[in-house]
Amino acid sequence: MRPSQKAVVEIARRQLDEGRHRLHIVAPPGSGKTVVGLYLWAALVRRPALVLSPNSAIQSQWAARVALFDVDDSAQRVITSTDADTLGLLTSLTYQSVTLPRRGGDDLVREAVELWIDRLIETQQAEDPVEADVWIADLRRHNPQYYAERLSAYRKQARDAAAIGGQAMEMLHRSSLDTLRRQRDCGIGLVILDECHHLMGHWRRVLADAHDFLKQPIVVGLTATPPDRAGKLTEDIECYDEFFGPIDCEVPLPAVVKDGFLAPYQDLAYFVRPQADELTFVAGTDNKLSGSGSSAHSCGSAAFPQRPNGMCPWAWAGCLWHDRA
Repeated sequence: MRPSQKAVVEIARRQLDEGRHRLHIVAPPGSGKTVVGLYLWAALVRRPALVLSPNSAIQSQWAARVALFDVDDSAQRVITSTDADTLGLLTSLTYQSVTLPRRGGDDLVREAVELWIDRLIETQQAEDPVEADVWIADLRRHNPQYYAERLSAYRKQARDAAAIGGQAMEMLHRSSLDTLRRQRDCGIGLVILDECHHLMGHWRRVLADAHDFLKQPIVVGLTATPPDRAGKLTEDIECYDEFFGPIDCEVPLPAVVKDGFLAPYQDLAYFVRPQADELTFVAGTDNKLSGSGSSAHSCGSAAFPQRPNGMCPWAWAGCLWHDRA
Protein backbone atom coordinates (compact mmCIF):
# COMPACT_ATOMS: atom_id res chain seq x y z
CA MET A 1 0.00 0.00 0.00
CA ARG A 2 1.01 3.61 -0.54
CA PRO A 3 2.22 5.66 2.45
CA SER A 4 -0.95 7.78 2.43
CA GLN A 5 -3.12 4.65 2.35
CA LYS A 6 -1.24 3.12 5.26
CA ALA A 7 -1.76 6.31 7.26
CA VAL A 8 -5.53 6.20 6.63
CA VAL A 9 -5.70 2.53 7.63
CA GLU A 10 -3.86 3.17 10.89
CA ILE A 11 -6.23 5.99 11.82
CA ALA A 12 -9.21 3.78 11.00
CA ARG A 13 -7.73 0.91 13.02
CA ARG A 14 -7.33 3.08 16.12
CA GLN A 15 -10.84 4.46 15.87
CA LEU A 16 -12.40 1.04 15.39
CA ASP A 17 -10.43 -0.22 18.41
CA GLU A 18 -11.90 2.67 20.38
CA GLY A 19 -15.40 1.56 19.44
CA ARG A 20 -16.10 4.31 16.91
CA HIS A 21 -18.15 2.84 14.09
CA ARG A 22 -18.36 5.78 11.70
CA LEU A 23 -15.38 6.93 9.65
CA HIS A 24 -15.30 10.02 7.44
CA ILE A 25 -12.36 9.97 5.01
CA VAL A 26 -11.44 12.65 2.46
CA ALA A 27 -8.79 11.87 -0.15
CA PRO A 28 -8.07 13.36 -3.61
CA PRO A 29 -9.01 11.57 -6.85
CA GLY A 30 -6.47 8.91 -7.77
CA SER A 31 -5.18 8.49 -4.22
CA GLY A 32 -6.59 4.97 -3.88
CA LYS A 33 -9.81 5.34 -1.86
CA THR A 34 -11.21 2.12 -3.32
CA VAL A 35 -8.19 0.11 -2.20
CA VAL A 36 -8.41 1.64 1.27
CA GLY A 37 -12.06 0.67 1.53
CA LEU A 38 -11.37 -2.90 0.43
CA TYR A 39 -8.50 -3.21 2.90
CA LEU A 40 -10.66 -1.96 5.79
CA TRP A 41 -13.28 -4.55 4.84
CA ALA A 42 -10.93 -7.52 4.36
CA ALA A 43 -8.40 -6.85 7.12
CA LEU A 44 -10.29 -5.02 9.87
CA VAL A 45 -14.04 -5.65 9.64
CA ARG A 46 -14.15 -9.15 8.08
CA ARG A 47 -17.92 -9.27 7.72
CA PRO A 48 -20.29 -9.00 4.73
CA ALA A 49 -20.20 -5.50 3.30
CA LEU A 50 -22.38 -3.25 1.16
CA VAL A 51 -20.77 -0.59 -1.05
CA LEU A 52 -22.99 2.17 -2.41
CA SER A 53 -21.95 4.48 -5.26
CA PRO A 54 -23.67 7.29 -7.19
CA ASN A 55 -23.47 5.57 -10.60
CA SER A 56 -22.93 2.19 -12.24
CA ALA A 57 -19.40 3.02 -13.41
CA ILE A 58 -18.13 3.43 -9.85
CA GLN A 59 -20.26 0.47 -8.78
CA SER A 60 -18.42 -1.77 -11.28
CA GLN A 61 -15.06 -0.31 -10.28
CA TRP A 62 -15.42 -1.66 -6.75
CA ALA A 63 -16.17 -5.16 -8.01
CA ALA A 64 -13.27 -5.04 -10.46
CA ARG A 65 -10.76 -3.98 -7.80
CA VAL A 66 -11.46 -7.16 -5.84
CA ALA A 67 -9.21 -8.76 -8.46
CA LEU A 68 -6.36 -7.41 -6.31
CA PHE A 69 -7.02 -10.34 -3.99
CA ASP A 70 -5.25 -13.56 -4.87
CA VAL A 71 -8.36 -15.53 -5.87
CA ASP A 72 -9.47 -17.25 -9.06
CA ASP A 73 -12.45 -16.12 -11.15
CA SER A 74 -14.91 -18.57 -9.61
CA ALA A 75 -14.02 -17.46 -6.09
CA GLN A 76 -14.26 -13.80 -7.11
CA ARG A 77 -17.82 -14.34 -8.34
CA VAL A 78 -18.69 -15.64 -4.87
CA ILE A 79 -16.89 -12.80 -3.11
CA THR A 80 -18.43 -9.93 -5.07
CA SER A 81 -21.80 -9.10 -6.56
CA THR A 82 -23.28 -6.13 -8.40
CA ASP A 83 -26.77 -7.65 -8.40
CA ALA A 84 -29.21 -6.54 -5.71
CA ASP A 85 -30.87 -9.96 -5.77
CA THR A 86 -27.64 -11.97 -5.46
CA LEU A 87 -25.52 -11.18 -2.41
CA GLY A 88 -21.74 -11.55 -2.20
CA LEU A 89 -19.40 -11.10 0.69
CA LEU A 90 -19.03 -7.63 -0.80
CA THR A 91 -22.09 -6.35 -2.69
CA SER A 92 -21.60 -3.22 -4.78
CA LEU A 93 -24.79 -1.32 -5.66
CA THR A 94 -25.88 2.21 -6.54
CA TYR A 95 -27.55 4.57 -4.09
CA GLN A 96 -30.63 4.53 -6.31
CA SER A 97 -31.14 0.80 -5.79
CA VAL A 98 -31.73 1.18 -2.05
CA THR A 99 -33.41 4.60 -1.96
CA LEU A 100 -36.02 4.30 -4.74
CA PRO A 101 -39.19 6.03 -3.49
CA ARG A 102 -42.64 4.60 -3.97
CA ARG A 103 -44.77 6.53 -6.41
CA GLY A 104 -48.35 6.02 -5.25
CA GLY A 105 -50.44 5.00 -2.30
CA ASP A 106 -53.64 6.63 -1.12
CA ASP A 107 -51.96 8.20 1.89
CA LEU A 108 -49.19 9.80 -0.18
CA VAL A 109 -51.65 11.13 -2.78
CA ARG A 110 -53.84 12.55 -0.02
CA GLU A 111 -50.87 14.36 1.56
CA ALA A 112 -49.81 15.68 -1.87
CA VAL A 113 -53.27 17.06 -2.56
CA GLU A 114 -53.33 18.72 0.86
CA LEU A 115 -50.03 20.44 0.09
CA TRP A 116 -51.42 21.52 -3.27
CA ILE A 117 -54.54 22.97 -1.64
CA ASP A 118 -52.43 24.90 0.88
CA ARG A 119 -50.37 26.30 -1.98
CA LEU A 120 -53.42 27.44 -3.94
CA ILE A 121 -54.78 29.27 -0.91
CA GLU A 122 -51.37 30.76 -0.07
CA THR A 123 -51.00 32.16 -3.62
CA GLN A 124 -54.64 33.41 -3.55
CA GLN A 125 -55.70 31.18 -6.42
CA ALA A 126 -58.42 29.84 -4.14
CA GLU A 127 -60.17 31.33 -1.12
CA ASP A 128 -60.71 28.13 0.87
CA PRO A 129 -60.09 24.35 0.70
CA VAL A 130 -63.44 23.70 -1.00
CA GLU A 131 -62.67 26.08 -3.87
CA ALA A 132 -59.12 24.69 -4.15
CA ASP A 133 -60.47 21.16 -4.33
CA VAL A 134 -62.84 22.16 -7.14
CA TRP A 135 -59.93 23.88 -8.94
CA ILE A 136 -57.81 20.71 -8.78
CA ALA A 137 -60.69 18.48 -9.89
CA ASP A 138 -61.37 20.77 -12.86
CA LEU A 139 -57.70 20.68 -13.84
CA ARG A 140 -57.69 16.91 -13.65
CA ARG A 141 -60.69 16.72 -15.98
CA HIS A 142 -59.55 19.27 -18.58
CA ASN A 143 -55.74 18.97 -18.50
CA PRO A 144 -54.79 15.53 -17.17
CA GLN A 145 -51.16 15.78 -18.27
CA TYR A 146 -50.47 18.98 -16.34
CA TYR A 147 -52.46 17.63 -13.41
CA ALA A 148 -50.22 14.55 -13.30
CA GLU A 149 -47.07 16.71 -13.44
CA ARG A 150 -48.18 18.93 -10.57
CA LEU A 151 -49.39 15.98 -8.48
CA SER A 152 -46.00 14.30 -8.95
CA ALA A 153 -44.22 17.45 -7.74
CA TYR A 154 -46.39 17.70 -4.61
CA ARG A 155 -46.04 13.97 -4.02
CA LYS A 156 -42.26 14.45 -3.94
CA GLN A 157 -42.66 17.27 -1.44
CA ALA A 158 -44.77 15.00 0.75
CA ARG A 159 -42.15 12.23 0.57
CA ASP A 160 -39.34 14.66 1.42
CA ALA A 161 -41.26 16.03 4.39
CA ALA A 162 -41.91 12.52 5.68
CA ALA A 163 -38.25 11.53 5.19
CA ILE A 164 -36.98 14.61 7.03
CA GLY A 165 -39.40 13.74 9.80
CA GLY A 166 -37.85 10.29 10.21
CA GLN A 167 -40.23 8.28 8.02
CA ALA A 168 -37.88 7.67 5.08
CA MET A 169 -38.22 3.90 5.25
CA GLU A 170 -42.02 4.13 4.94
CA MET A 171 -41.59 6.10 1.70
CA LEU A 172 -39.43 3.45 -0.03
CA HIS A 173 -40.40 1.32 -2.99
CA ARG A 174 -40.85 -2.37 -2.23
CA SER A 175 -37.76 -3.31 -4.29
CA SER A 176 -35.51 -1.06 -2.19
CA LEU A 177 -37.00 -2.42 1.02
CA ASP A 178 -36.39 -5.98 -0.17
CA THR A 179 -32.76 -5.15 -1.02
CA LEU A 180 -32.14 -3.68 2.43
CA ARG A 181 -33.89 -6.61 4.09
CA ARG A 182 -31.62 -9.12 2.29
CA GLN A 183 -28.56 -7.18 3.43
CA ARG A 184 -29.78 -7.17 7.02
CA ASP A 185 -30.57 -10.88 6.99
CA CYS A 186 -27.09 -11.80 5.71
CA GLY A 187 -25.48 -10.13 8.75
CA ILE A 188 -24.01 -7.07 7.08
CA GLY A 189 -21.21 -5.53 9.15
CA LEU A 190 -19.94 -2.69 6.97
CA VAL A 191 -21.47 -0.07 4.69
CA ILE A 192 -19.08 1.91 2.48
CA LEU A 193 -20.60 5.12 1.11
CA ASP A 194 -18.50 6.20 -1.86
CA GLU A 195 -18.63 9.83 -3.04
CA CYS A 196 -20.51 10.52 0.17
CA HIS A 197 -20.62 14.28 -0.50
CA HIS A 198 -23.72 13.46 -2.59
CA LEU A 199 -25.62 12.52 0.57
CA MET A 200 -27.14 15.91 1.31
CA GLY A 201 -30.71 15.04 0.36
CA HIS A 202 -32.99 12.07 -0.19
CA TRP A 203 -30.22 9.45 -0.26
CA ARG A 204 -28.89 10.49 3.14
CA ARG A 205 -32.35 10.65 4.69
CA VAL A 206 -33.03 7.05 3.69
CA LEU A 207 -29.61 5.73 4.69
CA ALA A 208 -29.74 7.42 8.09
CA ASP A 209 -32.98 5.57 8.88
CA ALA A 210 -31.72 2.38 7.21
CA HIS A 211 -28.70 2.32 9.51
CA ASP A 212 -30.86 1.20 12.42
CA PHE A 213 -32.81 -1.16 10.15
CA LEU A 214 -29.49 -2.83 9.20
CA LYS A 215 -28.62 -3.21 12.90
CA GLN A 216 -26.05 -0.40 12.95
CA PRO A 217 -23.14 -1.68 10.86
CA ILE A 218 -19.83 0.18 10.63
CA VAL A 219 -20.14 3.12 8.19
CA VAL A 220 -17.23 4.43 6.12
CA GLY A 221 -17.81 7.61 4.11
CA LEU A 222 -15.34 8.21 1.27
CA THR A 223 -15.11 11.36 -0.82
CA ALA A 224 -12.63 13.57 -2.64
CA THR A 225 -14.37 16.79 -1.62
CA PRO A 226 -16.60 17.83 1.29
CA PRO A 227 -20.21 18.52 0.21
CA ASP A 228 -21.39 21.77 -1.31
CA ARG A 229 -23.75 23.24 1.29
CA ALA A 230 -25.05 26.11 -0.82
CA GLY A 231 -28.79 25.91 -1.38
CA LYS A 232 -29.24 22.84 0.85
CA LEU A 233 -31.87 22.59 3.56
CA THR A 234 -30.64 23.37 7.07
CA GLU A 235 -32.10 20.06 8.26
CA ASP A 236 -30.10 18.13 5.64
CA ILE A 237 -26.85 19.92 6.50
CA GLU A 238 -27.28 19.27 10.21
CA CYS A 239 -28.22 15.62 9.65
CA TYR A 240 -25.23 15.09 7.32
CA ASP A 241 -22.86 16.45 9.97
CA GLU A 242 -24.51 14.33 12.63
CA PHE A 243 -24.45 11.18 10.51
CA PHE A 244 -20.81 11.34 9.41
CA GLY A 245 -19.33 13.51 12.12
CA PRO A 246 -16.14 15.52 11.56
CA ILE A 247 -13.59 14.43 8.98
CA ASP A 248 -11.47 11.71 10.61
CA CYS A 249 -8.72 11.67 8.02
CA GLU A 250 -7.92 13.99 5.12
CA VAL A 251 -5.16 12.99 2.72
CA PRO A 252 -3.34 16.12 1.45
CA LEU A 253 -2.83 16.20 -2.30
CA PRO A 254 0.82 17.36 -2.15
CA ALA A 255 1.69 14.25 -0.11
CA VAL A 256 0.32 11.96 -2.82
CA VAL A 257 2.17 13.94 -5.51
CA LYS A 258 5.39 13.81 -3.48
CA ASP A 259 5.10 10.03 -3.19
CA GLY A 260 4.99 9.87 -7.00
CA PHE A 261 1.44 8.54 -7.44
CA LEU A 262 -0.16 11.68 -8.90
CA ALA A 263 1.09 14.30 -11.35
CA PRO A 264 1.12 17.93 -10.15
CA TYR A 265 -1.96 19.92 -11.06
CA GLN A 266 -2.48 23.66 -11.49
CA ASP A 267 -1.95 24.75 -7.89
CA LEU A 268 1.42 22.96 -7.82
CA ALA A 269 2.74 24.36 -11.15
CA TYR A 270 5.24 27.23 -11.19
CA PHE A 271 5.96 29.61 -14.08
CA VAL A 272 9.66 30.07 -14.80
CA ARG A 273 11.58 31.98 -17.45
CA PRO A 274 13.00 29.72 -20.19
CA GLN A 275 16.76 29.31 -20.33
CA ALA A 276 18.77 30.95 -23.11
CA ASP A 277 18.94 27.88 -25.32
CA GLU A 278 15.19 27.32 -24.86
CA LEU A 279 14.43 30.90 -25.91
CA THR A 280 16.61 30.43 -29.00
CA PHE A 281 14.74 27.25 -29.90
CA VAL A 282 11.32 28.93 -29.47
CA ALA A 283 12.36 31.93 -31.58
CA GLY A 284 13.80 29.70 -34.33
CA THR A 285 10.70 27.55 -34.46
CA ASP A 286 8.50 30.64 -34.74
CA ASN A 287 10.57 31.95 -37.66
CA LYS A 288 10.38 28.58 -39.43
CA LEU A 289 6.63 28.44 -38.98
CA SER A 290 6.22 31.97 -40.31
CA GLY A 291 8.36 31.12 -43.33
CA SER A 292 6.36 27.96 -44.01
CA GLY A 293 3.15 29.95 -43.97
CA SER A 294 4.49 32.53 -46.41
CA SER A 295 5.79 29.93 -48.86
CA ALA A 296 2.56 27.99 -48.61
CA HIS A 297 0.54 31.00 -49.73
CA SER A 298 2.60 31.17 -52.91
CA CYS A 299 1.21 27.76 -53.88
CA GLY A 300 -2.32 29.11 -54.47
CA SER A 301 -4.47 32.18 -54.49
CA ALA A 302 -4.48 34.58 -51.57
CA ALA A 303 -8.01 33.55 -50.63
CA PHE A 304 -7.59 29.80 -51.11
CA PRO A 305 -3.94 28.76 -50.83
CA GLN A 306 -3.17 25.10 -51.56
CA ARG A 307 -1.48 22.75 -49.10
CA PRO A 308 2.06 21.91 -50.29
CA ASN A 309 2.78 18.28 -51.06
CA GLY A 310 4.20 16.46 -48.07
CA MET A 311 2.87 18.86 -45.44
CA CYS A 312 0.50 17.18 -42.96
CA PRO A 313 -2.96 18.77 -42.53
CA TRP A 314 -2.49 19.89 -38.91
CA ALA A 315 0.77 21.69 -39.73
CA TRP A 316 -0.88 23.32 -42.76
CA ALA A 317 -3.77 24.54 -40.59
CA GLY A 318 -1.25 25.99 -38.14
CA CYS A 319 0.55 27.82 -40.92
CA LEU A 320 -2.67 29.43 -42.17
CA TRP A 321 -3.71 30.48 -38.67
CA HIS A 322 -0.26 31.87 -37.84
CA ASP A 323 0.04 33.82 -41.09
CA ARG A 324 -3.43 35.38 -40.88
CA ALA A 325 -3.00 36.27 -37.21
